[in-house]
Amino acid sequence: MSKPEQVRVIVWSTPRSLSTAFLKSMSTFENAEIFQEPFVSAALFGPDRDKKTITDEMNAVVENFSSSEYTFEGVKAMLEQEYPDKDVVFSKDGGLFIHGHFDKIPSGFKHIFLTRKPSKVLASTQKMIDSMNGEAHLSCRPNLPGTPHRQLLETAEHVRDNLNQAPVVIDADDLQMKPQEVMRAYCEQVGLPFSEKMMTWKKGPDPRWRQSPFKKMTCEMTTANHGKAFNSTGFDKHIPSPEPALEEMDEVTRTMVMKAQPYYDKLMTMKLNI
Repeated sequence: MSKPEQVRVIVWSTPRSLSTAFLKSMSTFENAEIFQEPFVSAALFGPDRDKKTITDEMNAVVENFSSSEYTFEGVKAMLEQEYPDKDVVFSKDGGLFIHGHFDKIPSGFKHIFLTRKPSKVLASTQKMIDSMNGEAHLSCRPNLPGTPHRQLLETAEHVRDNLNQAPVVIDADDLQMKPQEVMRAYCEQVGLPFSEKMMTWKKGPDPRWRQSPFKKMTCEMTTANHGKAFNSTGFDKHIPSPEPALEEMDEVTRTMVMKAQPYYDKLMTMKLNI
């Protein structure tokens, strides 16, 4: 019997959009090469990072963990390697961080876009920043109006217009309500065999995940923000929580939500049918 054709997928996500649960579901494929946010590492922790967005003290810490392979070009080359013995090559990454570097999108991948309503994404992001006493990396809140949905939409449009792929968008609320239906439809889109095994997984990070040294360290340090996802053992199927009320947000978050909403609405015109 001939070996099935290798499937390569990148899931580009907005923050706080169940991307870790998606990563853990994909980790149920045993013969897979799996990357966790290599372009995030290039943008925040690698030699190409914008050193002006973090303090001198943080730059010194990052420098100790910085890896020369985590440049944008290095990540592209890493993802484009053949991995001939693997059935699946999968990466989950941040749409924020490939934006402005579209020439570094690796060849040979199918692209999926995972997002959530701006009110949920940005309120949750602000809660995360508050839990870190406001010391989050400034890239959590860039100045580009419409962040982070704008960057995800423009990445999807680049994939459509320049790579000749029809963008496939998944809404995290759909994934929460109907995980089996969403993952089955996703598998059909990318050419993977769906299995019930994708619905459950082992607790904790998968040791097979390829991470930059600093990314691995930050994951260990921020268990308060990601611990629920890392320690989950399957999709938690339930009705999503209601949207946070705009009037209950601080002015900055409220403004960001309103500016991001039109970009989210455009992404929803590309949403995966389930």
